[in-house]
Amino acid sequence: MAMESDPQQLQWNIVMGLIALAMAWVLLCLWLRSQRQRFLSSFSPQEDADYLMRIVTNVEFPYLSHTSMEFAIFRTCAIPSISKILDKTGVFRVAAAKRADDTEILTREFWLHHVDSDRGSLAIRRLNFIHSQYVISNDDYLYVLALFAREPARWARRFGYRKWTSAEEVAGFVKWRDLGVRMGIKHIPESIQELERWEEEYEKKNMKYADSNRRVADAQFTLLLEKYPRCTHSLLRRAIYAMLDDRLRTGLGYPRQAEWFQRLLRGTLRFCVGTFVSLFLPPRPFLLAADRIKVDIKEQGEKFNPDMVRPLSFQRYSSCSYPNGYKIADVGAFKPGQLGTAVEGELLCPLSSRYFAMTWPPE
Repeated sequence: MAMESDPQQLQWNIVMGLIALAMAWVLLCLWLRSQRQRFLSSFSPQEDADYLMRIVTNVEFPYLSHTSMEFAIFRTCAIPSISKILDKTGVFRVAAAKRADDTEILTREFWLHHVDSDRGSLAIRRLNFIHSQYVISNDDYLYVLALFAREPARWARRFGYRKWTSAEEVAGFVKWRDLGVRMGIKHIPESIQELERWEEEYEKKNMKYADSNRRVADAQFTLLLEKYPRCTHSLLRRAIYAMLDDRLRTGLGYPRQAEWFQRLLRGTLRFCVGTFVSLFLPPRPFLLAADRIKVDIKEQGEKFNPDMVRPLSFQRYSSCSYPNGYKIADVGAFKPGQLGTAVEGELLCPLSSRYFAMTWPPE
C-alpha cells in the first residue's frame, strides 16, 4: 500500500511546490511594483512633470495611454462643430493614416519635451500654424485639451492594474495646461477637478448627432481596423461599439450592443491589462519604454538642429507616412516649414535646470 501511495504523494508535492512558487512570484511582483511606486513618488508633479509623464504613459501604461487617445478622437468626432471642420478638410477620408501620424508626432514632441524646449516649442508653433487655417472656437480647443488631459487617467482607473496617483494626475494637468497656454487657449480651469467638471458640462450641451460626426468616425474606424485581418473586422467593430458610452454612441449614431457583450468585453480588458498584470508581471523595464520618437533632453541651444530628419522607431499603420523620417516643421498637410507663434503666458512649470539634469533611462 505504501508503494501505491508514493506516486500520489509525489504528485501532491509537485502541485504544492508549484503553488508555492506561484505565490512567491506574485509576492515578488507586488514588491517590485511597490518599489517602482516609491521611485515614482520621488518626483515633483510640477518640476518633473515632463519626466514623470514620460514614465507613466510610455512605461507604466503604454497600451492604455495610446488606446485612450484613440477613443478620445472618437469623442471629438461626436461634437458637430468639430466634426464639420474635420469633415470639410477631407483628411479623415483620403489621408487618415497620415493625419494620425501627424497628430501623434506633434503631440509626442511637445509631450515628451518641455513646451519651452527647442523641440517642444517648434512642435507647438507648427501646430498653431496648422490650426490657424481654420476658425475654431475657444471652447472646442479647450474640450480637446481636456480630453487629452483626462482620458489616459480615466482608462487607467477603469482598466489598469492601478489608478494614477494624485501626483501623476497633477503632472498630467500641468503638462496639458501649459500646452494650452502656449496655444493661446483662454479660460483654462485651475485644477484637474475643475477641468473635468467643465468637460462634463460641455459634453452635455454639445455632444449630439450630426451626419458629419458619423462620416469622420467611420473614417477613424477604417484606420483602426486596417491593422487586423479582414475576417475579424465585423467582430472588432462590434467590440468598439461596446466600448462607447451611451452619450458618445448616440452622438455618433452607432447601435447599442447587448449588455452581456459589453460586460464581457470590459471585464476581459480589465482582467488582461489590470488584474493579470498587477499579479503576474513585474514592472516594465525602463529600456522597454514604448518610445516611437527618440527623446534627447540635452538637444537644446547650439546642439539643436531644427532641420534634422528624425526617424520613427516603428510604423503604426500600413500606409507608411514617414518612411525616411520627419522634420518637425514639415509635419502636417499645410505649407511645410511654415510656423506659428508659441503664445506668451504664465506656465505652471517653467523650463528649469532640473529639466536638463534628467537622464534616460532613470538611474
